Amino acid sequence: MTGDELERAIQFLLESQGKNDAQIGQLGVRVDQIGVRVDQLTRDVAQLTASVARLTGDFADLKGLVKEFAESTRLFAQRAGPAGAKRRAGREAPPTAGQSAG
Repeated sequence: MTGDELERAIQFLLESQGKNDAQIGQLGVRVDQIGVRVDQLTRDVAQLTASVARLTGDFADLKGLVKEFAESTRLFAQRAGPAGAKRRAGREAPPTAGQSAG
């Protein structure tokens, strides 16, 4: 290998090393950017988890209210049904002809 060839080989290696260093620097920046995004996603997941927990509790409360409403509606229907009408008929006579209901 001549001196010229050796110089060109060394120059080539130095340029290649410079390009590699630049690429490594770019990769480092990208890794940092990804780290920031992962941190944000971690915060978002924590917020979503808290929201799901809150909604689960709210749903349980709503389920209880619906159950109470269904039970009170059932009891009201029992009282207002045919048996309830018979009980009320004994206490109140229906208006007769010529009488107003109010």
